Amino acid sequence: VTAAGRSPRDGRVVLGLDDGRALTAVVAFNLSYEESQRTVTPEVQREELVRLFDDPAVAQIAYRHDGNRRSAVAALSADGRLSIRVAERARSLMGAGRVQEALFDLTNQLQDPVTALALDDAVQHLVVGTASGQVQAWRVHGPHDMPERLPAFDVTPGAAGGVTALAFLLGDLSLAFGDENG
Repeated sequence: VTAAGRSPRDGRVVLGLDDGRALTAVVAFNLSYEESQRTVTPEVQREELVRLFDDPAVAQIAYRHDGNRRSAVAALSADGRLSIRVAERARSLMGAGRVQEALFDLTNQLQDPVTALALDDAVQHLVVGTASGQVQAWRVHGPHDMPERLPAFDVTPGAAGGVTALAFLLGDLSLAFGDENG
């Protein structure tokens, strides 16, 4: 395991592996009481193992599942490549629909090396921080369309230093970030 992330809505986690794959799982905690003693037993249900890169290890990873039908895993490889895997369950009148998925390589759209990444809870936006102090963003449409690159912006104009942390806040309406200068 070389990287880890989680989807806060539903207890799902993702583990980035040293061979370029990601493992998703659901973590639940079962409570039981025996003779007034509470026991908490963790249960891990493996969901799927997906390939993000052909060879290099996953260096950073972000994962979100909207709790309904859409999920995404975004990852940075050890050699600086950026990929996002988007999956969406089609709606069906006859129960669970078919899952459609696609893997998109965003590496050629990068202006600078990536130092941080985040996905929003609605699985609609991927943001990355760069070594030059910029934030780049993509609108994620689903498995049928390449994510749409949005305009980049400087985190701290005029300051030298890369972005070291990114997080969505307040229902994904705000983006918090930190840089190497504090």
